[in-house]
Amino acid sequence: MPECFVKKMDFFAKAEYNRIKSREKYFARNTEFWSSNLGPDGAQYMQVMAQNFSCFVLFHQQWSEAKGLKRWGIKHPLPNLITLDFFLRFLINARFIYLYRNLFDVARSAKARKWMQSPDEFATMAQRWQGNLLPVLQSPGERVLVLKYEDLVADPETYIKKIEEFTEISNIDRNVMKRKINTFRGKIEDGESQNQYIEPKDLTGQESAILYEHAARAVAVTGYRDNGKRS
Repeated sequence: MPECFVKKMDFFAKAEYNRIKSREKYFARNTEFWSSNLGPDGAQYMQVMAQNFSCFVLFHQQWSEAKGLKRWGIKHPLPNLITLDFFLRFLINARFIYLYRNLFDVARSAKARKWMQSPDEFATMAQRWQGNLLPVLQSPGERVLVLKYEDLVADPETYIKKIEEFTEISNIDRNVMKRKINTFRGKIEDGESQNQYIEPKDLTGQESAILYEHAARAVAVTGYRDNGKRS
């Protein structure tokens, strides 16, 4: 189990213990203490969340089948591994494709989309990229297919076949690999484009250095380098 999951579990276990003890004091008529939560047990919360999440999944399935589609999926930019853990726990019949890409190319695209401008934003992005990627590379699990973006682009037929085998979905349209779409149709100044594609923006030397500094371990593991131009 990835270290970040263990730390989170320790945090929640401690919070649950404090809640139970605080609740016992309260119902014993002792109110001379501080507590941020006297509510139900965490397990009960999780049970309710699971039940409601199941309704959400069932809705998607029924809606898709009504449209003549037996299989459905979502594209989800992973904010953290807790999100992936949640999906793995509650979508027990689902398969997951984890697609990762060169950090410096991701940063160039994000910069062009105006998602990152300050040094702190570049540092945060690099930390998140490394924190999400390393545990998955180390222990993906049998329900997660890990793919390298550059491999998919270089040899689409081979890797689309891998996707078909893994998902048990056939006849994926290979022509999608000929398209370049990375934004909404809109104004350039808003990080959008009339043709729905924005060319990546070159990084400065400082921006590249920040990325290296804050994702050094993952950059070393993947072998990625900043091979782009300088702005």
